Amino acid sequence: MKRVLLFGYYGEGNIGDELLLKSLLLSLSTNFEIGVLSKKKDKNSNYKVFNKFSLLQVYKALKWAEVVVAGGGGLFQDKTSLKSFFYYLSIVFFALLFNKKIYLLGQSFSPLRNRIEEKLLGYILTQCNKVYVRDSFSYNYLKKINVPEEKIKLSTDLAFLLDFNYKKVEGKYMGFNLRRWRNYSLNDIYSFLTNLEGLIEKEMIFYALHTEDKYLFDELDNHIKSKIKFIELTDDNIEEFFPMNIIFIGMRLHSHILSVLFEIPFIAISYDEKVKGFCEDIGWKFVVDELSSNKIKDYVTEILKNYDKYKEYLKKVKIMQKEKIMEDIDNFKKEIC
Repeated sequence: MKRVLLFGYYGEGNIGDELLLKSLLLSLSTNFEIGVLSKKKDKNSNYKVFNKFSLLQVYKALKWAEVVVAGGGGLFQDKTSLKSFFYYLSIVFFALLFNKKIYLLGQSFSPLRNRIEEKLLGYILTQCNKVYVRDSFSYNYLKKINVPEEKIKLSTDLAFLLDFNYKKVEGKYMGFNLRRWRNYSLNDIYSFLTNLEGLIEKEMIFYALHTEDKYLFDELDNHIKSKIKFIELTDDNIEEFFPMNIIFIGMRLHSHILSVLFEIPFIAISYDEKVKGFCEDIGWKFVVDELSSNKIKDYVTEILKNYDKYKEYLKKVKIMQKEKIMEDIDNFKKEIC
């Protein structure tokens, strides 16, 4: 079997990226021998794990692999860290140097801070076999930085490969997710949570999709926290808790993708182009740019007024996204075979 090395933001405490890895393992493990660059090793894993922060381990992983795959996410960005951008770009660079086939699957891209980074990214991606992007914004951005159109394939998020086994229950929670972002202070978050109170007669749940979200919740004062239930979302409890939301208001992209997968109407707070890009691609209008937006209350009212219609719409979106990503993964597997 061909040896395929997956790399991404794995083992870093982000449930979204762990779902991306899970989806690829389910799709590829029967056809290929899999290796993963990760921060931590799963003792029960049936794949090879290489320490992503050991230069020797990264070298061994690249020498071992025949095909190298960036497995989902927004890896090539400099908004959270320039160091992270160059780390992931260097993996692609050395894979090319070692004459490996390299593919990027389910990636999103947003504008970089300067032209030098853009030129470097455009040049490196042009050398790859193919780049599958998960939204139209990313597709157009790569064309803008001169990645040849034949190298780019508009796809969707890898998490749509997953099937969840859950009981459909009556929604009893208003779920939400917040993350740290540059312009948001604790006062902004307090105002946001205060505005949510009494919006609908449901218990409020703060879902942490990343360990950073948990730290953010810990910083809230006790008066606010006493009114909110907290759940750290994991692969083990998603099917138990997520279906119990009647509506979801969130920032992280995978809170919206999970909302589609569980057919729960949501309001997206677009802190990054990938959020707005995803919503535009699926034709979902309930997007705001700021925590303080007055539209949130109006959107909640509209969703509840036409609730069954929006649930049915998300069901159709889920089916279409699943069909799209399955076709793309099948084509990818045929190509590397």
